[in-house]
Amino acid sequence: MTVRRWILLTLALLVSLSGGGALAFGPFVRAKAQDRADRYGITLQIDSTRPALFGVRLKNVRLNIPEIPALSLQFDDVFIDGTEVSIQGGGSHHPR
Repeated sequence: MTVRRWILLTLALLVSLSGGGALAFGPFVRAKAQDRADRYGITLQIDSTRPALFGVRLKNVRLNIPEIPALSLQFDDVFIDGTEVSIQGGGSHHPR
């Protein structure tokens, strides 16, 4: 096998592996977040996930606490960086 062919095969393998990792990123993050929410008895919905520099960004996150059925929380943008969480936009909804 020539060096050129070896390099092309290696690059093709790296691209396919990184593409597979990108496809698995969203479900992995959602599963981890749902595991954490389950510990506290919270129902969690995440519309989208995106990798970010040193963290992850979640879009349109909704939380419901079954023990408090009259309250639901919605956050437009959640950024998680290690142990720090930054939330932008959103609010609470409680029917009257």
